[in-house]
Amino acid sequence: MPDGKVMAPHKGLCPGQIRPGPKGAQPIEVSADSPLFRAIYALQTGTQVQAGTVVRGCKIQAFTKCPGSRLGGENLQGAFLAYADLQRADLRKANFQLGSLAYGHAANARLDSAALGATAFADANLTGASLRGTTLALAVMAGTHLNGADLSRADARSMVFDGAELRGAKLTGTSLAGSSLVKADLRGANLEGANLSDAVLVGANLSGANRRGAMLCNTIMPDGSVSHPSSSPCPGS
Repeated sequence: MPDGKVMAPHKGLCPGQIRPGPKGAQPIEVSADSPLFRAIYALQTGTQVQAGTVVRGCKIQAFTKCPGSRLGGENLQGAFLAYADLQRADLRKANFQLGSLAYGHAANARLDSAALGATAFADANLTGASLRGTTLALAVMAGTHLNGADLSRADARSMVFDGAELRGAKLTGTSLAGSSLVKADLRGANLEGANLSDAVLVGANLSGANRRGAMLCNTIMPDGSVSHPSSSPCPGS
C-alpha cells in the first residue's frame, strides 16, 4: 500500500499468480555471474524489512525524513522508501536490494559497495551521490537525476536508465552490459573503460563524453546503428 504496509497478507500464491510448472519439470539454472543471481538469491534467503521498522533512528516508510542518517551496513532489503528524504545519508555496504526509493531525495548520499539490485530509483534525485562499486543489476533508474554522481566500477548490468540525467557522471570501468540508456543525458560523462556490450543508447546525448577504452559489442548507438556487431556472446553480458 502507499504507506508500505502489506494489505491482506497471504502465504503461498495469490489468485492469478503463476502456478508451479508441471510435475517433473527441471529447474532453471542461473549462474552466479548472471545479473539475475543476486536478486533471486535475495528473494530466497533474505529478510524483508517491514514498513514501520526503525533502523538507527530512521523509520522505514514512504515519505520518511532521514537526511544525514547513518545506515551503512544495515539490512534494508525490500524497504519501501518512495519519496523519502535521504540526502547526504550514509548507506555504504547496506543491503537495499528489492526495495524502492522512487521519487526520493538522496542527493550527495554515499552508497559505495551497497547491494542495490532490482531496486527502483525512478525519478529519484541522486545528484552528486557516490555509488562506487555498487551492485545495481536489474535496478530501475528511469528519469533519475544522477548528474555528477560517481558510479565507477559499479555492476549496472541489465538496468534501465531511460531518460536519466547523467551529465558529468563518472562511469569509469562500470559494467552497463545489456542496459537501456534510451534518451539518457550523458553529456560530459566519463565512460572510460565502461562495458557497453548489448547496451541500448538510442537517442542518448553523448556530447563531450569520454568513451576512451569503452567496450562496444552489439551496442545500439544513439542514431540506431549497431556498433561492433557480433554473432557470439559479448564479454560481460
